[in-house]
Amino acid sequence: MRRWIALGVVLGVAVLVAGAILLLAPWPSGTLREVGDRFTPVGGSSDGPGTYEPRRLLCLGDNACPSVHRSWTVPSPLTNEQLQRSIDAAGYDATIRGDCSTGNCVARGTAQGWNVTIVALSNPGDRTAGVSLSVQR
Repeated sequence: MRRWIALGVVLGVAVLVAGAILLLAPWPSGTLREVGDRFTPVGGSSDGPGTYEPRRLLCLGDNACPSVHRSWTVPSPLTNEQLQRSIDAAGYDATIRGDCSTGNCVARGTAQGWNVTIVALSNPGDRTAGVSLSVQR
């Protein structure tokens, strides 16, 4: 009888571990990372590698999965034309709303089936701008 209980416990733990691995293991995300890597704002220097959340059966945390999030600091406020050039160079089909040079603007569109959002926040007081990119389904 003890033998069957021990076997049941071992099998139960094995099923739980296998299930957790299956739910949380990263799956291929196709062209997601490549789409995110194509964008760089004019004159922008990256504020770090950003975040990459791979596809999973169970998404945890605040980031959608799969998704890419990156940010840059630009030494002067961007114009709508500069941002549009960066968008076009990346091959995104996105439309800008707002005035990038005086406050903030948002570009939303698609690239290879992924939803792309670019936000540019200008700070005319210190003549800089922050640009962030989000790519997800």
